[in-house]
Amino acid sequence: MTPKVLYLSMVGESPSHQGKLAGARRYCASRGWEVVPVFREEVSPRTLPGILRRHRPIGCVVDGVGRPFDLPPRLFGEVPVSYIGYRRGKTGLFPNFVFDPVAIAEMALRELSAGMPPCYAVVRHPYPFPWSRRRTQAFRNAVRASGAKCLVDPGRLLPASESPDDFTARLAPWLSKLPEHCAVFAVDDYTAARVVLAARAARRHIPRSLTLLSVDNFTDICESADPPISSIQLDFEREGFLAAKTLEGKK
Repeated sequence: MTPKVLYLSMVGESPSHQGKLAGARRYCASRGWEVVPVFREEVSPRTLPGILRRHRPIGCVVDGVGRPFDLPPRLFGEVPVSYIGYRRGKTGLFPNFVFDPVAIAEMALRELSAGMPPCYAVVRHPYPFPWSRRRTQAFRNAVRASGAKCLVDPGRLLPASESPDDFTARLAPWLSKLPEHCAVFAVDDYTAARVVLAARAARRHIPRSLTLLSVDNFTDICESADPPISSIQLDFEREGFLAAKTLEGKK
């Protein structure tokens, strides 16, 4: 029987999920293992024991970005597990692969500072994800360390019951008041697409009036925006590859 590795995704069918899953599959194929994706609609702390009994995996990768609940190591018993995108401290000594928010912020500042903008601004994700908070704070710190000023969108983050359109509507008046040629950093492409819509409502032209830079470089989002969004590429495929590789020798 082919050994199985479960890829437990809290994200669903997103571009980041596809990249990480491809990376996990690439490593597992080199070891003769099969990767079985299990999505958050199927998995929970209550259903996990049954999933482990049914598949009898040699290891699990938990993609926890945007998770609605936690799957701590204790739930997996003797099954080796690694994590992607979990909060620090949630996984103990188990591997946890998280993109460095400081490195992302510094790269964004280098790109945006090339135009010598009069000020900087950062826009958080509409929903209160921990990774969004980390990227926001890292960018603020990087800008302040450079001696410049950084504004943060004042909009209230959304409860799950609200539409992202509400966030966009609250964002437009703030964008309208930003200084001319202000450099705006959006914490991800989804948020950047909301900035594009809000800027249009605020009659602020990108890139003539505002400069916009994002993170992730998801083609479907960036190229479909008007104007197209400039974005920092993250290596999701390598993240999934490394998460699967850490299972080697622990099975």
